[in-house]
Amino acid sequence: MSTIAEFILHFVLGFLWWILLFPVVWLVCAPVILVAATFSKNSYRESVSDQFGRVTDFWSEWGVLVIP
Repeated sequence: MSTIAEFILHFVLGFLWWILLFPVVWLVCAPVILVAATFSKNSYRESVSDQFGRVTDFWSEWGVLVIP
């Protein structure tokens, strides 16, 4: 029974970690992304979208591995 409880607890904590910390990561990265997009060769909108997409990809790959 404890194995199932540990699995459920790990899943719930992982889900909350991903959902709660993801917007914080975006907010921390936003000023850097917005300034860096002004110096990009692409259009501003395309550069911002691409960089936020990179943050999202990074978080979806590595954010789950850092579950407390």
